[in-house]
Amino acid sequence: SKPETLEAGLAQVGTLLLISGSEVGQRLAQHSSVINAAKKAGVKRIVYTSLLRADTSPLDLAPEHKATEAALKESGLAYTILRNGWYTENYLTAVGAALQYGAIIGSAGEGRVSSASR
Repeated sequence: SKPETLEAGLAQVGTLLLISGSEVGQRLAQHSSVINAAKKAGVKRIVYTSLLRADTSPLDLAPEHKATEAALKESGLAYTILRNGWYTENYLTAVGAALQYGAIIGSAGEGRVSSASR
């Protein structure tokens, strides 16, 4: 949220891990500021933690991720997009039940989730 502070902090960074912001509705502006500052600072690659199927997902979170992916593609920088399914810490509220029942119960049935730590 303070783009003027970013460029100096990115000096001499070769690869930047851009972890998606947690402030829904502000992510695109924040992510764009980081991408622009990275380009000015000479960053060579940005690795971005996006949303699973961001380009086709009906989730309310998807448009900001899709737009960030587009901004990365338009930036001219090398990039890697990680589309993890969920952040691991989002399961913290389920720890008690998981310990009690031996499983994390969700709507995925027998499916697996590719979570990542933020």
